[in-house]
Amino acid sequence: MTRQEVYKVIDLIAAILMENPSIVPGQDGVTTANWLRSLFFDEKSGTLYFGRDEISRKELELILLLRQRNISPMDFIKMLQQEHQLARLSTK
Repeated sequence: MTRQEVYKVIDLIAAILMENPSIVPGQDGVTTANWLRSLFFDEKSGTLYFGRDEISRKELELILLLRQRNISPMDFIKMLQQEHQLARLSTK
């Protein structure tokens, strides 16, 4: 399945849970729906990832990309800062 197909299924299930939160016995359907919507699907590995502390799908995608390229979060931030400085210098 493609990432978009997986997200369509996830979003459909989440919509059903939002409309009828009591469908999940002993759980809050709205919370479950929000959890489902936070999942990130990696097409290469076929793995669903869940980010804690309300990390978005886009943020999870970035984290996984950095890991695949062996770039630490601090190195990534430094690269962004350097690009920002270069952009500021080029506009002067």
